[in-house]
Amino acid sequence: MAEQRVMGWVSPLQEPKRLNRFELLLSDNLRLTCNSCTLPNISLDPVEIHRMHNKYKISGSKVSYGDVTLKFYDFVDNSAANELDAWHKSVYNLETSLMGFPKDYKRDLTLLMYGPDHSVVESWLFKGAWPREITRPGLDWKDSQGVIEVTLNLCIDEARLLLSTTTKQ
Repeated sequence: MAEQRVMGWVSPLQEPKRLNRFELLLSDNLRLTCNSCTLPNISLDPVEIHRMHNKYKISGSKVSYGDVTLKFYDFVDNSAANELDAWHKSVYNLETSLMGFPKDYKRDLTLLMYGPDHSVVESWLFKGAWPREITRPGLDWKDSQGVIEVTLNLCIDEARLLLSTTTKQ
């Protein structure tokens, strides 16, 4: 007897991924629950080779990764803000005008994406990430209900997408 296929989702594994189920592992003891994140653009730039009067384009020889921009709320306890400021200061310290060494400030970060059952369904590994810019909004007495949202721009050396393996239900 042939298996009958019904329209819609038969199991939770067939549900589309949601845009609001993710967090960034910043360190062993700090996870940032972001309210938005851009995934890196991965582009393959063509390289031209000239032979006599012919020009050939070979792609895939130069890979570039775009920046990752994360937005999250700044909570009252300041642990995330303090950790980010210390990390940013390790790149360039405004007080001493000294640049840090890449081996000291580059980190491998993981962005976890969760499914409807809170299991990890996808993760991104950002290799060689460092904070290029931390932006905080201006303060305003007129906006009594507004929350402080911090924007973090990360430069990365490489991005790897890791998909989880799920069993068919």
